[in-house]
Amino acid sequence: MDLATRLYMLVQGRPGLRPVIECFYDKVYADPWIGQFFHEVDKSRQARRLEDFLCSGAPGEAVFDGPLPSVAHAHMFITQAMLKRRTELLQAAILELGHPQEVVRVWLRADALWHSAVRKTSVADCRPGHAGKALKVIDDPS
Repeated sequence: MDLATRLYMLVQGRPGLRPVIECFYDKVYADPWIGQFFHEVDKSRQARRLEDFLCSGAPGEAVFDGPLPSVAHAHMFITQAMLKRRTELLQAAILELGHPQEVVRVWLRADALWHSAVRKTSVADCRPGHAGKALKVIDDPS
């Protein structure tokens, strides 16, 4: 069983995923650094996209038909430090909703699987044409 399906089963499907995803995006949108990526993105649509992505391939769920992370994030200069901050926000959301350590561990491992597909070491690594969007580079406000 892959990690996403295991997570799906651990939290009992969409009803268990949804509150964490909503809490996570509340934190992301409020974050002065990572939140800059989402100024013009509808939060409920973004949450639904992540929910669909995490549910893809689980029993009774449709296969995700959206863009893969490497394409959806091709225009964004996403660094390792940004991914670390994102992971901190995700972990905080999972814990805030009272999930056990096994859920935290599985969710963070499943989430980390796609990090290498979106992480860039320089702006030159970005491919805005692949996403059909303008280059997006944000600075750490601290």
